Amino acid sequence: MGRDLRKLDIQALTATSGAADKLFDLLQNMREDVVLAISGDLTIYHKGLVDHHSIKSANSSSLATSITLANELKAAINLHLASTGHQGVHMVASAETTAAANASNLATGITLAAEMKSDFNTHLTESGVHMLNDSTNKVTAAHSITLQSELDALLNDLKTQVNAHRLGSMSAGFIAVR
Repeated sequence: MGRDLRKLDIQALTATSGAADKLFDLLQNMREDVVLAISGDLTIYHKGLVDHHSIKSANSSSLATSITLANELKAAINLHLASTGHQGVHMVASAETTAAANASNLATGITLAAEMKSDFNTHLTESGVHMLNDSTNKVTAAHSITLQSELDALLNDLKTQVNAHRLGSMSAGFIAVR
């Protein structure tokens, strides 16, 4: 869909080869974003471009996969929460951050997953952070857990909701005309 163009300097663009094509592509992508938003097929929570830090680890189904997924989720969530400024996706910095130690066994995995759930769900409706609060992608799996199967369910729900939330962004970004 869109290109990673945050700012479009019209003068610089028109001085380059293929300028008209680049401008047309960018405007077409912005038009697609608007059409999707109006039709209800895209809810835009973020001011910036799509956050490309999707969670790629396999779903949690064992201790080994839960440790891998939990640690990838922590890194991606913290990166997302800190994304502000011109290149970032949020209006202001999130007050949330996941500080629990990385997962290395069942107990640390459960501790980390519970904190990530709390931090992420708070972030979704945190005042002033998003263009629109996200009431759709809330993590609902239980967090008072003791079993591997319960940890699997929580981490897989976190993965699904984090990936869905981060897609609530413009694919084309913004145009700044000077």
